[in-house]
Amino acid sequence: MTTTGREGGAAKPSQRGPAILVVEDDSTIAAVLADLLDQEGFAVAVARNGWQALDLVDRVAFAVILLDLWMPVMDGREFSHALRHRGLATPIVLMTAQDESAIVAGEIGAIAQVRKPFALETVLTTIDDVFALRTLDRWSELVTPPTGPVLGGSFLPV
Repeated sequence: MTTTGREGGAAKPSQRGPAILVVEDDSTIAAVLADLLDQEGFAVAVARNGWQALDLVDRVAFAVILLDLWMPVMDGREFSHALRHRGLATPIVLMTAQDESAIVAGEIGAIAQVRKPFALETVLTTIDDVFALRTLDRWSELVTPPTGPVLGGSFLPV
């Protein structure tokens, strides 16, 4: 079951498959992603801003974070820096409509990006690719600050 918390706040995910955190202030996008991921068997939590997301990552070990860049209270850049400052290497997939998304993804240490508007299949494929990288044991080199740009829907050069 997907959880989004009371009144759109942050909540701990249900106990299912790997846990994915959706950090998105647009309630429609967040709900669509949460429903999709829930149907695919993932445990899903939704945070509406970076502060709510930090509260969740302090309590739950997420396998992947889908992160919007522009949000109120604490944006994606601030969140990613706070996450890394906590010593967490959870892979981030950046979601944004901004033209500079590839540059920003590199700056925040995201290992992939999905450009808005996106096809839902693209999100699922990107998540599958993240898990494939973990299986290939390339994880640690990809969650550190990158040296090259992230390309649309793909990963940093390896």
